[in-house]
Amino acid sequence: EFELAARGGFEVVIERVAAQGPVLQIDGRTAEGARVEVAIPRGDTPWVRSGEKIRVKARRAHVFSA
Repeated sequence: EFELAARGGFEVVIERVAAQGPVLQIDGRTAEGARVEVAIPRGDTPWVRSGEKIRVKARRAHVFSA
């Protein structure tokens, strides 16, 4: 799980934003090309659009074996 970060974390370029009730589902990519999915409350980010850059940090991390 990710949350917006004023500092720290990493930058994500937004590729797609989809509103689902009170949540925005954001699909994006890091500078290295890794795909990232972020879900955040709509009220926290009324300005997000495709092509914008946001900073996110891990709120909770899960590691799965390959």
